[in-house]
Amino acid sequence: MPQFDVTTFSSQIFWLVIAFAIVFAVAWRVALPRLNELNETRQRRVGTDLKRATVLKADADAALAAYERELGEARARAQEEMRRAVEKAAAEGQRRMTELSGRLAVDADAAANRIAGAREQALGTLDSVAQDLAGVAAQRLGGNAPDGDRIAAAVRSVRQAGGA
Repeated sequence: MPQFDVTTFSSQIFWLVIAFAIVFAVAWRVALPRLNELNETRQRRVGTDLKRATVLKADADAALAAYERELGEARARAQEEMRRAVEKAAAEGQRRMTELSGRLAVDADAAANRIAGAREQALGTLDSVAQDLAGVAAQRLGGNAPDGDRIAAAVRSVRQAGGA
């Protein structure tokens, strides 16, 4: 194999150095500047993206704070509305209860008056029924009918004595 021939080592080393120098020169003048430019572009893009991300994060934090503030205010308004609605409902319930109590009191008074009237009417009728009954009983027991004034006086005295 010619690569292992010791007599050609010096020319092989020479061409190796020439090839390395050409590759180094091309890399140094062409590839490395392009790579360096790509790296700088990438660094600028990363820096720009980081700045933009920082700005966006600050905007998002501000939006979140505004959202939470609005949410808190909305909750406070809702609680206030709920409190007002409960107070209004309680006041309305109290008003209706008072109104109903008044109507029931009026109805109870009217019913008591009707009952008292019916009682008086029943008691008035009771006197005449008692007088008729006493007259019939006295006639059957004694054979003759007593005087109506005497029967009325007897019924009144019995009613007053009995507390009726």
